[in-house]
Amino acid sequence: MKRNKKKCNILILCLLLCSMLGGCTKKIDTRVWVNVISDMEPAYARELLDQYYSTNKDVVINIINKPALEAKNIIENKKGDYDIWLGNLYEDTVELADKGYFAEYKPKGYENLLSNYQDMNEVPKYIVIAAETSKVVANDSLKKEIKNNGLVETVINNIDDFAIMNPEKTVQGLLFLEDIYDKYGEKDSEYIYRKLKQSKKSYTLKNYESGRKVDRNLLKGAVVADYTAYYSEVDDYETHRYDVIDNPNYNFVSAAIINNNGARKRQFEAAKKFMDFLTSKEALQYVNKYKMVIINKFPLQINDETLGSGRVFTVEHKRKKYEQILKIYKKA
Repeated sequence: MKRNKKKCNILILCLLLCSMLGGCTKKIDTRVWVNVISDMEPAYARELLDQYYSTNKDVVINIINKPALEAKNIIENKKGDYDIWLGNLYEDTVELADKGYFAEYKPKGYENLLSNYQDMNEVPKYIVIAAETSKVVANDSLKKEIKNNGLVETVINNIDDFAIMNPEKTVQGLLFLEDIYDKYGEKDSEYIYRKLKQSKKSYTLKNYESGRKVDRNLLKGAVVADYTAYYSEVDDYETHRYDVIDNPNYNFVSAAIINNNGARKRQFEAAKKFMDFLTSKEALQYVNKYKMVIINKFPLQINDETLGSGRVFTVEHKRKKYEQILKIYKKA
């Protein structure tokens, strides 16, 4: 009797343990979680992951979206366990690489990228997947005005009917503030920034909102990112558009493995596989679908300090300039 009672108690204990662990038949998740810090449009990143998961099941890519300046600050101050940097502000990538925050790794598909700013024989600290431009979508009347007066002046004349992306959270918005700053200088720029902030329509964070508002005649025009609004809204809704090709803003989509000094070994190996994927022909074809320019088809020559259009990309100079522009914008 006592023996049977003892067996019964053991059985009950086993059942309790199984229920606490979620059931005896539940498998333990052995997948590796790789944390990616990114300042890219979440919609683009999610669809890129769908492409990745179609052939990769053993790694979970966890993307945490942060504004560009905040993302850079997190890496520099080692706040959190991040394994991959995925961003589209080229200056930040170069600066972080120079400071040693990225590990050296040459992805398997590296030969698919044009690296005329890097030696193909060297082991890179980051890769540049693509280049894309900020676009302007506009109705017919605004399109004509932009051609006659230029983009910045047109926006100022139509400040209540034109949207820019939030400059404190997006690269496109920040670069547009730079256009205003370059044309009008610090004093006049502050006045224009104030007008932008006072307008209820002056900026929006989400690309699709801008494209849809232009299409429905709620706005005359908007600056958008190439890979979302320009694809999903302009193409689908056949909105009239104007590409600012005389003074383009080129954003480089860059990726790098964060150097954790051996602290996250499994994640480091998984991160290398994800970098291999980013340089694969499948991933690059996907990027091209969204009208981002694949680097090996990029028509302009790139050298150490200038981009084909003439924009200076000296890192420290640009970083200080961006911080000054945002300081003026916040003060306005």
